[in-house]
Amino acid sequence: MNMAERRDIAVIGLGTFGTAVAKELTRIGDNVTGIDRDTARITKLDGKIDSVVQADATDIKVLRHIGVENFDSVIVAIGEDMQSSLLTILGLSEAGCNNVYVKAQTPEHARILKAMGVSNLLEPEKSFARRLSHFLHNPKVLDYLELGGSHVIATLGAPIGGAFRTADEIPFNAHNLTCIGIDTGERIILDHVSDHALNVTDRLIVVGDRADINRFAKVG
Repeated sequence: MNMAERRDIAVIGLGTFGTAVAKELTRIGDNVTGIDRDTARITKLDGKIDSVVQADATDIKVLRHIGVENFDSVIVAIGEDMQSSLLTILGLSEAGCNNVYVKAQTPEHARILKAMGVSNLLEPEKSFARRLSHFLHNPKVLDYLELGGSHVIATLGAPIGGAFRTADEIPFNAHNLTCIGIDTGERIILDHVSDHALNVTDRLIVVGDRADINRFAKVG
């Protein structure tokens, strides 16, 4: 990543979720500051992200001292303490932070956050449950991304068995699906997809309705 493209991101709450997010953002090239009032968490993450700050984010004076309003994005990943989460969000609002993402701990917490005007809700447990249910329902769906409504982008194993030699021979249209790419494991093919000679390790990247993809995967 070009250094000019690095974003300054604050992650408040360095539990399991917050730590994972902070490390991943650092890995992909962003400038990450982790904030937590727990000494052990700060010590554990010190040196693994750009900077760590031991502080109580529920205090607006502390937030202003950190300069939290200058970050491009702020992620509130506070775990089990709902009160601390809500007070932190109020402080961020008072400090003028606009691009705030908040982890919702429970459905009740999510409703309160929505009532407070928080639009960027993070519900990792709910998302994981949906993904797990999807994979258990149809193990042939290797990965998927929800696009909104019932439409998804899914990764499927190529139906190899002598019936299809290229992606063009697979009846995607009959299932109301579109193949937009092929993942060979070494690269992702996006051009001339229909001409690619299929291998047993190839994965098809398909767009369509979730139900259509499930039906296709079961018969493919």
